[in-house]
Amino acid sequence: QVEPLASMPDDAVIAAIGPAIQRYVGGDLQLR
Repeated sequence: QVEPLASMPDDAVIAAIGPAIQRYVGGDLQLR
């Protein structure tokens, strides 16, 4: 079972979703 984001520490949330956000912001949306 996946732990809800709200109960995770800030650093863990950033580590989990940071790479996806960077791809969207950076424009690297190519399918791999």
